[in-house]
Amino acid sequence: MIILSLPYQDRSSLLQHENADYIEYRLDYCLDPAHIDFSVFTGKHILTWRSSSKDNPFLPKMLKSKALVDLDISECKETDNLDKVILSLHLAEFNAQTIEEFLRSPVPCFALKIVFEAAYFEEILACSRLIAESGKRVIFNVNGKWAAFQRSLYRHFNSLAVYLFHFQSTYPGQLSLKDYRLIASKSIKADSAIYGIIGGAQVNASLSLRHYNQLFSGSDSHYLPIPAASPEEAISVLKWLETKFILRAFSVTSPFKRSLPQSLTHTEGIYNTLIYTKNGQIIWHNTDLISLDKSLQELEIQPEDSILIYGSGDCAEAFIPRLQCKGYKKLYLSARNPISCKRLKDIYHLPQNAPKQVKLLINASAGLSFALEPGTKLPFFESLIELPYSTIQESSLCAYAQANALPYIDGEAFFQRQFSAQMELFVNGI
Repeated sequence: MIILSLPYQDRSSLLQHENADYIEYRLDYCLDPAHIDFSVFTGKHILTWRSSSKDNPFLPKMLKSKALVDLDISECKETDNLDKVILSLHLAEFNAQTIEEFLRSPVPCFALKIVFEAAYFEEILACSRLIAESGKRVIFNVNGKWAAFQRSLYRHFNSLAVYLFHFQSTYPGQLSLKDYRLIASKSIKADSAIYGIIGGAQVNASLSLRHYNQLFSGSDSHYLPIPAASPEEAISVLKWLETKFILRAFSVTSPFKRSLPQSLTHTEGIYNTLIYTKNGQIIWHNTDLISLDKSLQELEIQPEDSILIYGSGDCAEAFIPRLQCKGYKKLYLSARNPISCKRLKDIYHLPQNAPKQVKLLINASAGLSFALEPGTKLPFFESLIELPYSTIQESSLCAYAQANALPYIDGEAFFQRQFSAQMELFVNGI
């Protein structure tokens, strides 16, 4: 069941939507709440009033309307209309005892609703188990980094419905109807084919979400964001998914390109692509290296050219042996972390100091800005490969390259090359 949450400003806010089972109107957004016409609301509407005030002056009129009424547990009072009430519990964080007590509520209402910000996947599972044990009709949605994952899969966490926003978010951490339909289409069913991206909280903003889900549009394949806190948590999510769906392939990003392969299959190395074969085996690839090769070719970087890699993370460490294997000998490394930088220099026998100017800068660090490194700590460069990307603004390094007519490949272009290579693996793995 899809509940579309809308801010109610006046009668013109009334909306019919074919993809919504119910439409929630947040009356506290109303421009003139004293003159709300409650007769316009129907049985397919949910009325909600969120205010810092303890007393809701419109509650009697809300309850007399034909609509369902969403009441926070703190607002609930004795009334004859509880059969049309959604009784809500909003928590800042997961609290098993509070949720268990709430689920034992004897109030005969339309449904209970539980909302909290999930820090860990296990909290989502724990709440889902409590709901199943209660036997109650419950709407369960989480906020925070796990919102897109849990709300897209709400049916599989014993939730009666999912709240989505349309034009404007009405509660922190909501998922939009647009993003829900992109990921889940109409719904994610048992035995659907599951793909996804595993990484930190940044996976929710990954370009891969849109690219892969558009590719899968019209099929029963879905690409999910998995914002794990550790490789162990990522593995727990994969094991849970495997009990309900068909696992196909996953992108792996920071900070798990090394730790996840090692934890999941005891595979040493740095990889960004996990493929499940038809016989249940796991195969690892690194399509960042393919994108690197194509970028070097496009920028016409020759083996005798000097290259500085900025960064000491997994991408930087994967690039160094790749470049050395291709015959690049004038390799230099710089990073914000002096300890990890020195470690890589020692392992790969790189010079301790970089020249004042290099042919190519490869930026593998989100923290590098040319505005902060004007030819002092960072050498001047004649061409650029920028790995970090933003859909909001251009990086200062790319802006510098553009202003000085230097050839460059920005983060989105690098991603597109990586995506094309990874997509072939995903398709061939089906």
